[in-house]
Amino acid sequence: MIAITGLIMLLLAGNAVASYKARLDYSEERPWSLPTMHTLWRLRRLAVIAALLLALGSILVHHRPGWLEYLPARQAQTLRDFYG
Repeated sequence: MIAITGLIMLLLAGNAVASYKARLDYSEERPWSLPTMHTLWRLRRLAVIAALLLALGSILVHHRPGWLEYLPARQAQTLRDFYG
């Protein structure tokens, strides 16, 4: 998800720069471009945050399993099952 949104954002930005260098008004050519770029930026930010949280959880479950003892047994088992 992160790579796909980044690629689309790169393509949109590249087209905008090319239009600027050609002295074209990109905002009149493609008025949908800026809202699309903003939506993709938000989506990419959410995907990065989710990936970081999942990575942190995986590190905690696999490398520091002792903290799971502080959780109720059902929640601890759910985390173990989720992270494999």
